Amino acid sequence: MADSPPPSKDAAPEDPGGLGKLADGVRASMWWVAGAFGAVALLLLPGLGVADVGSLESPRRWIAIGIAAIGIAAAAAMAQAIVRFARVGSVSLEQLVRDGGPRRAQIVAYLDRNDTLFAGEAESVVGLHRVYWQALEALADARAQAREGIEGAASRASSAAVRVLVLEQAIDNVERVARLEELRLGFEDRRRALVVLTAVVFAAMLGFAFAAHPPDPAPSDFSGARLVQLDLSGTSLREADFDGATLDHVSLDGADVEGADFDGANWDHATCPDGANSEDAGDTCEDDLVIPAQLTPSERGTPGGGDGAG
Repeated sequence: MADSPPPSKDAAPEDPGGLGKLADGVRASMWWVAGAFGAVALLLLPGLGVADVGSLESPRRWIAIGIAAIGIAAAAAMAQAIVRFARVGSVSLEQLVRDGGPRRAQIVAYLDRNDTLFAGEAESVVGLHRVYWQALEALADARAQAREGIEGAASRASSAAVRVLVLEQAIDNVERVARLEELRLGFEDRRRALVVLTAVVFAAMLGFAFAAHPPDPAPSDFSGARLVQLDLSGTSLREADFDGATLDHVSLDGADVEGADFDGANWDHATCPDGANSEDAGDTCEDDLVIPAQLTPSERGTPGGGDGAG
């Protein structure tokens, strides 16, 4: 009688209950999350340049850089933790029996409580391991006897082969559940760290956005004030209120006064935003509030605006 090979695990159902697909789906999701946090870390780096952090005042600039560094470090740590978690591979019956670590002990205890996984062939992981090797030995003995022509040995070999196949199907189920339990325990171990790192990353993103983009200062209010010998050259005075103010020898040369209110302002030897002297313009800067660089070609009367020589 020809000697047939022992049944292999390939003969078992490919994925009973979809446990393998579930484990693969969890791992794939973790890889995507790791990639997302890695992208956050990479985006914060060019964000330092896009936000023009170098133009910020010194304290705010270093605060923005420090916050970005914290966010990058947290995102990198998050990605690293998830990668380690997602790298959980298959868990074999042999590993469950031989590895005496606390994590594997938890998994074995969980499997022992779900003895329906053992297909009625054993009551524990250790028992399933022992019964499986006994079945393999029985199969090998029966085949050896069949080769010697002993009566009934071929039938015993066939029955032993069927039992080995049933045990290997049970082992497949046990190993798939063990893999899911390994993923679950790994996630629980890292859950608190992942939550903290996620909060740090998003707080850093918000902090960086605020530090790198300071809010516009509130409009200055000089209404009714008397300003004497004050140099405001080149400053931003947008939306400032100079209603009824006195500008005595005040320089607004090059200042940005877009939207500023000068109704009722008194000009006394003041320098207008376009560099003109209020005394030369009839003690007013009403017509000299826009500096030349802000004028359009038509307002300057240049050929580009259509009012030049032609």
